[in-house]
Amino acid sequence: KQTGSIFGNKLWEDLLSNPGNWIDGRNSK
Repeated sequence: KQTGSIFGNKLWEDLLSNPGNWIDGRNSK
């Protein structure tokens, strides 16, 4: 499945797989 290959499906996979980790990492940086 290609959720969002245009803007990086890796990002979407991370976001959908672990939204808390994504948000936390975003705030850390």
